[in-house]
Amino acid sequence: MHPILFEIPGFGWPVRLFGLFVLDAFFLATLWAQWQMVKAKDPAVAENGELTRRFRMMLYGSVASRVVFLLVPLPWVWCLVAILVSDLTLYFLSRAALLKVSDEAAKKEAEFLFNLTFWLLLIGFFGARLFWIFTTTAGRETFPRAPLTALFAIWDGGIVYYGGLLCSASFGVWYLWLKNRNIKAIGDIVIAAVALSIYLGRWACFSAGCDYGEPTDLPWGLVYPATDGSLIPYEFQGTTALHPTQLYLSLNGLLCFAVLAFVLARKRFDGQVIYLFLMLYPVGRSIAEMFRGDEGRGLYRIVGDLELSSSQIISIPVFLLALVMYVRGAMKARRTEKPEPAPE
Repeated sequence: MHPILFEIPGFGWPVRLFGLFVLDAFFLATLWAQWQMVKAKDPAVAENGELTRRFRMMLYGSVASRVVFLLVPLPWVWCLVAILVSDLTLYFLSRAALLKVSDEAAKKEAEFLFNLTFWLLLIGFFGARLFWIFTTTAGRETFPRAPLTALFAIWDGGIVYYGGLLCSASFGVWYLWLKNRNIKAIGDIVIAAVALSIYLGRWACFSAGCDYGEPTDLPWGLVYPATDGSLIPYEFQGTTALHPTQLYLSLNGLLCFAVLAFVLARKRFDGQVIYLFLMLYPVGRSIAEMFRGDEGRGLYRIVGDLELSSSQIISIPVFLLALVMYVRGAMKARRTEKPEPAPE
C-alpha cells in the first residue's frame, strides 16, 4: 500500500501510487467526456454502433484493469508499466477513432474539451489542496513548517474534494463564458465525467490507506496490512477490521456516473445533469462520512454531541441550491414543451 515510486530531485518529495491513480482517473474521465462531446456534435458518430462499441470496450477494459491491479498482489513496477501502457493504448486508439469523425467542428470541440479538462484538473488539484490546508488539522499543521510541501505535494495525499470541485467549476464557468460557449451544455458532459473520475480516483485513496473507516464487525470490514508509508494508524494495521470507506466513496461515484450517463442521453434541459450530480453526490458523500475514522479531515461540533465533517457541512447548502435550480429548470422545460393551444 502507498509505495514510493520515486522522489522529485532537489525537493525530496516522494511520488506515490496515490498520485498515479488520481491522474489516471482524470485521464480516463477526460477521454470519456471528449467522446461524449464528439457524439453530441456529429450525429454520424452517435449512429456508428461499431465505433461506439469499440471505444466503450477500450474504456471498460482500462477501468477493469485498475481494479485488478489493486486486488492482485503485483509489484508496483508492473502496476505502473501496465497502467501507462493501457493509458497510452487507449489514448492512441481514441485518436484513431476521432480520425473517422467526418465533422471537423466535432473534432475541434473534442480538442477544446480535452484542453479545458486539463486546466480543470490542475486548478482542481490546487483548490483541493487549499481546502485541505484550511479545513483539516494536518493541513494547518503542515503549512507553517513546510509551505511548499503543503501547497504542492498532492501526490502524497491530502486533498479535499469539494475544494477542487468549487475551484475548477469557478474557472470552468469563467472560461466557457469568455469563449462564448454553452456553459450548462458542456458542464453536463464534464460533470458526468467527474463522477467517473471519483469512482476511479477513490481507488487511489484505497491504495494509500487514507480516508479510512471506523472499526467494524461487518463481514466486509477490511484489515489493512502493516506497510511502510500507509496512512492507516499503526494500532489498526494488521489487527483491526475497518469500514472500507474509500470503496464506499468509490461506489458513490459509480452510482452517480451510472445515473448521470443515463440522464445525459435523455436530458430535457441544459444543466439537468449538473444539478442532479450536486444533489446525488452530497447524499452519498454524507452517508459515507458517517463511517469514516480519520478525524483529521475536519470535524466540527454542531449541537450537543452532534459532529459534522467539513464535507457534510458543505453538502447541505450544495444540495439545497441544486434542488432549487433543478426544479426551476424542470418547470421551465415543461413550459417550453407544452404545446401551443389550437387557434379557435
